[in-house]
Amino acid sequence: RREPFGIAAAEALAAGKTVLATNVGGLPELLKGATAYFTNCSIEDLRKGMWHLLNNIEKIKKNGLRNRIAALPYSWKDTLNSYEAVYNKLSDKPVASI
Repeated sequence: RREPFGIAAAEALAAGKTVLATNVGGLPELLKGATAYFTNCSIEDLRKGMWHLLNNIEKIKKNGLRNRIAALPYSWKDTLNSYEAVYNKLSDKPVASI
């Protein structure tokens, strides 16, 4: 019930996969603009979500590129650069970028 970021969801997007996720933590923000399906945190809702995905395979396959594009802001290089920017803002000794 707690998912602050969702690295597995980000990796699935980068691979062009559709994500079935609960609508908690950072997942709704992460999956904005992607082909993702949200459920509440119940077994029944997850079952319904999986059933929906299984019955829409062709539609889901067509959305791979959209999901890869949605994952672009979450590359490791961009994440590192964001951390460096925050560190440099807070520190008087800047670190070198990669």
